[in-house]
Amino acid sequence: MPIPTLFEPRDLREKPRDEAQLHALLDELKTTTAALRPLLAAEPTTENTAHLGRALQKLSEALRLADCFDEARAAKREAIAIWQKLGRAKAGFLCRMKLAMIDHQAGEFERAAAALEALEDELDQGFAIYTDFLAEARARCYHALGRRDAAIAQIQRALKVRIARGNSRHIEDTRHIEAIITAGG
Repeated sequence: MPIPTLFEPRDLREKPRDEAQLHALLDELKTTTAALRPLLAAEPTTENTAHLGRALQKLSEALRLADCFDEARAAKREAIAIWQKLGRAKAGFLCRMKLAMIDHQAGEFERAAAALEALEDELDQGFAIYTDFLAEARARCYHALGRRDAAIAQIQRALKVRIARGNSRHIEDTRHIEAIITAGG
């Protein structure tokens, strides 16, 4: 279950709308991850490995929202290693993008922007499906860095892709971010 969030306008960092819900989910995800480890040790199947990878991805996102950045990075890196082991390049790409967003959430905007810019070069390697997510992430970093023109260009890029895909929730979220960026935070 995803945690509803809101964007802090100054840096476009995400904040949970309900701390209690976040901590309940965090406890659930820690329990799930802990339960999957002995299962994987006993039955090291591709399926069990993938289950752990997905659990670690979700756990890292909840840890990011809880401002537990070192733990979030560790969980995300473990998920990346699992996707590499399983040869799931798209999942690995997504996790590397989300790893950069942990840095953004931690206030390490330059580091996050550099990591996201490096991922841009990989889009043509079969990851174009994530163009809008990458553009949004870059826009959020550029906004935090005060690079307004670059932020506007990236959020408009994300919006263009999302309008073409017709996902109303993503379009609405992107327009909200665009409004924050164009208003200057």
